[in-house]
Amino acid sequence: MDQVELITALEELAEKPAFKKENFRAFAFDLLQSLDMPKAALTKLKQTIASEPVDTPLLWKKQLAIQYADTENLSIALDNQKQVFAKSKQRPRFFLASDGENLRGYDSYKDILIDIPLTKLAEEFRFFLPLIGIEQYEALSDNIADIRATTRIKKFYHEILVTNSDWISIEGQSAQHHLNLFIMRMLFCFFAEDTGIFQKHPFTATVIELSAPDGKNTTEIIAKLFQAMALPDKSPEKRGLPIWARDFEYVNGGLFKEMTPVPQFSKSALRFFKDCGDYNWKEINPDIFGSMMQVIADPELRGNNGMHYTSVPNIMKLLHPLFLQSLEEQLQQARNLPDNAQKEKALNVLLKRLHNIHIFDPACGSGNFLITAYRQLRELEWEIWKDLKKLVKQFELPLSGIKLDHFFGLEIADFAAQTAWLSLWIAEYQMNAKSSEIFSVPFPALPLRESGQIQCQNSLTIDWGAFCKLFSDEASEKIKNPEIPEFYIVGNPPFHGSTYQSIEQKNDLKQIFAPHLKNYKNLDYVACWFLKTAQLLEIVPDVVRGAAFVSTNSICQGEQVALLWPLILKQNIEIGFAYPSFKWRNNASHNAGVTCIIVGLRPKSKLASRIFKENGTTTKSIQVKHISPYLTDADSNIIVQRRSKPISKLPLMIYGNKPTDGGHLMLSFEERQNMVQEYPQAKVLIRRIYGSQEFIRGCERYCLWIPDQDLPLASSIPPIAERLEQVKQFRLQSPAQQTREQSEFPNRFSQIKQNDQDAFIIPRVSSEKRRYLSIGLVGAGNIINDRAFAIFNPPDYLFAVLSSRLHLLWLDAVGGRMRTDFSYSNSIVYNTFPLPHLTSEQQEALADAAAEILEARESYPAKTIAELYDPDRMKQEFPDLLAAHQHTDEILEDIYQEYIKMDHPFADDSERLKVLFDLYDKMIKAEQKAKTRIDHKKTIKNKQ
Repeated sequence: MDQVELITALEELAEKPAFKKENFRAFAFDLLQSLDMPKAALTKLKQTIASEPVDTPLLWKKQLAIQYADTENLSIALDNQKQVFAKSKQRPRFFLASDGENLRGYDSYKDILIDIPLTKLAEEFRFFLPLIGIEQYEALSDNIADIRATTRIKKFYHEILVTNSDWISIEGQSAQHHLNLFIMRMLFCFFAEDTGIFQKHPFTATVIELSAPDGKNTTEIIAKLFQAMALPDKSPEKRGLPIWARDFEYVNGGLFKEMTPVPQFSKSALRFFKDCGDYNWKEINPDIFGSMMQVIADPELRGNNGMHYTSVPNIMKLLHPLFLQSLEEQLQQARNLPDNAQKEKALNVLLKRLHNIHIFDPACGSGNFLITAYRQLRELEWEIWKDLKKLVKQFELPLSGIKLDHFFGLEIADFAAQTAWLSLWIAEYQMNAKSSEIFSVPFPALPLRESGQIQCQNSLTIDWGAFCKLFSDEASEKIKNPEIPEFYIVGNPPFHGSTYQSIEQKNDLKQIFAPHLKNYKNLDYVACWFLKTAQLLEIVPDVVRGAAFVSTNSICQGEQVALLWPLILKQNIEIGFAYPSFKWRNNASHNAGVTCIIVGLRPKSKLASRIFKENGTTTKSIQVKHISPYLTDADSNIIVQRRSKPISKLPLMIYGNKPTDGGHLMLSFEERQNMVQEYPQAKVLIRRIYGSQEFIRGCERYCLWIPDQDLPLASSIPPIAERLEQVKQFRLQSPAQQTREQSEFPNRFSQIKQNDQDAFIIPRVSSEKRRYLSIGLVGAGNIINDRAFAIFNPPDYLFAVLSSRLHLLWLDAVGGRMRTDFSYSNSIVYNTFPLPHLTSEQQEALADAAAEILEARESYPAKTIAELYDPDRMKQEFPDLLAAHQHTDEILEDIYQEYIKMDHPFADDSERLKVLFDLYDKMIKAEQKAKTRIDHKKTIKNKQ
């Protein structure tokens, strides 16, 4: 269910008459069904509640409780529900009470209360969104008109699909393309008749008046109207049309140029058509017009719980530093000139520059980047016109020089490409209308001009330079086109990590990277757009001035940096600006938790670079000389490579023990207790086991740990013998030969690293919210599994180093991510961590600091690591633990500052990272220099 369907369901429920107490259950079940409660759960609820009093709360487990209450007792009913379910494992998030005419509701997670008449139920749809899986929803400018319009179009579209199912199944993609184009034309007509573009006749009324009640002739009527809109007003062909058709204006612009079949109508389709036409399309939010409509026909988006669009504030994060800021600064410089003649000349120079800017989005979706860029350039043009009007007495307002054919887009989805085309034209119409208001000069609405250069193609399989006309017709010579002095590439390409790529996407990745890279399969799909962009920047750097993409942060973390960025940077490219990791904010539920970056590329230059950082609602930028592929301030393009051994001469960190057992060697606390109680001799075969979750969340789990010499004992205990047989069968079914071979030894973990010594445990995955990496000390005899790393018999001081803020910053910069959480790696994080050589005194100071941290933890024996390191609780509830970590940070940072002869404390995390990267670079170069000396000595020795 998406929010459009939710609103429809709530509207239908709100239209029902008020209910009495005895009819409450019928209302409640209808509401639960409207909120997409699973049918099986709803049926079970009806059965279990049937014999209970009518005012007994109905419970949808962990979701919602609802009950009947008299008007004066609605608040009391909610309070009672909270008490009844306070300690229940099935405690719901939402509490509702109704008297038949009003509804009072409470969201216990967000502390939101509603109190409304039932007739207003649909207007409070946002309150119920978490129940259909849309947790972080940003309203479409709080404009319910957008959603109501979508509801109507969606019903109309669905009915057209049903009526034309045979045609669609036979014609396939061809029919789908024709249907998409038909919907685009309908949207244009609805918009045109409500905004005054169609001045002679209303489109909807004409169709309804001429159509038969069953809609059988509607197809021919609409086909004639579309034909009229495709023909110039005085053409002979148009004069041959019926009078009711030929009075419709010539539209052109490509929208009606292609003569395509019009789908058949039914009685229901005609009714839904009228519902759409009766709606006032003036109220639609223009910023999301195209992408809002995309959800109507795109099956993937319909399945993603709601409308998806890239919000304007996010788009501006990319467009402004890429080229808009430069234009604004040039405008301000012109305004500051002392002489009017100089001002006029400078403004005309800027105007010419503005008119020669071209924008290309190689994964344009429904066109939001192009639309936003177009609008921003038009608004700058207005500012220049206003200034020129003041300076030039006989200034005549020209037509806009910002042409739609300067905007290029490639999109693999047909409907999205059609939507982008129409959305660009609507953007032009709206900007022309606004120009008319500002300057009191009419801009003609019709005929349409040719819209942007939008094509439905896989952008990874075509030549971008040829598509954007960056070269002459003689492609072999690739002569630069001098009429395109300023070109920018922008967008938000699809992300898709290697696990989630389709076969087609994997083939795209192969085509782009196989000529350059062997292990390209570990790259995210978005990396394709970065490499193609860098290659184009290298070919025509004086034409393509820059590019910027929104991306997942994974391409600037972990192993992907070493795979992707050497290929980009060797193209004589640099990072001109960047937004390091920030939470992506739009209204699509499936994107709500995505952590993104923005990376701006440009040909190498002497210009300063900028790093933007968000802090709540504010954004701060810092100017730096150079931005590394990790999006940090660094002196060079340092790329951290995987290592098999620590660069800082630390003890080895290894994976924990891997069971590969299908869970049959694992025991819960209760299973362990029962087994030992029935078979006391089994106690020596059971050990406590720790992974990331067991350590962080305090989960008590155990495992069977059976050395070969204890196998006879294990086989004599029936439940253990049964588990070993299950392990054997599980391994025999594996497709991996090595695992099948290990079925001969079901008592053993498949990979054993244990050496019965004390060990540090380092979780492989931990929350990004924590200020410190939570590591632990596990005593000898306990088992660490492969969901964590282990350092056996470690030095005490190392606990302080790994627990430090500096180490977490290194993990954040060079490590990978599991969704948004930190993903630790021994080879890419621990083995590369640059730690200065420590004196014995420094090691002792750090060991003492480590003891402080452990003592602080031990003073809260009932608290888990997750609770102790919760950033919202640590300062208030566990100040001694925070103080111990801060003391550790002071000691370690003093060591670094002394080592590099730094005369001031670190200003911020950016400076800390800069020191770490510079030290890593220095250590790598020293290591390489030492290796060169050794190799040189070997060469001399061999010659002797």
